[in-house]
Amino acid sequence: MRLFTLAAALMIGLTALTGSLAAQDRLSLDAATKAQLVSATKLRAGGPDLGGLGQRPVLVTFFASWCPPCAAEFAQLAEFIAEEGETEVDIIAVNWIEGLTGQSNARLARMINRIHPSIAVIEGSDALDDRFGGVFSVPAVYLFDASGTEVFRLGGDRGPHGRHFLRKQQLKALLGKIG
Repeated sequence: MRLFTLAAALMIGLTALTGSLAAQDRLSLDAATKAQLVSATKLRAGGPDLGGLGQRPVLVTFFASWCPPCAAEFAQLAEFIAEEGETEVDIIAVNWIEGLTGQSNARLARMINRIHPSIAVIEGSDALDDRFGGVFSVPAVYLFDASGTEVFRLGGDRGPHGRHFLRKQQLKALLGKIG
């Protein structure tokens, strides 16, 4: 009986850690959400064109400059891009509640300069936050397949945060599963 209990607890823990979603909990990268992402204010010049959003998988990550796990996640994303190229997935970084801690714009500018140039960096808004079901903590990562169905989510919830961020091996595995 103990072995069964341990196995059940392990499966529940792994499901939570990998971001598995019940069908009713999944978000959709629908036309309205795409429109908000495309029309959001860009926080740096250049970068990828979001006009063709949804022709391949899309990863959206909410971040703040004062968030150490966010910086670690961006380092992992840069390594992923260096190894796999820029054509595997469209990545959009959404700056979220930057003013919450009263940090200066210089801190945000420094972080944006460190984010890989193939990652679109946009300003968040209440409307965009609502499209993602309300983001309560950062980093918050959402991965959609090419059809716009959410296939993975990590973070963004209330409660303990800052411990988990997307790692390159995790992203590689997820993209391998959705083809």
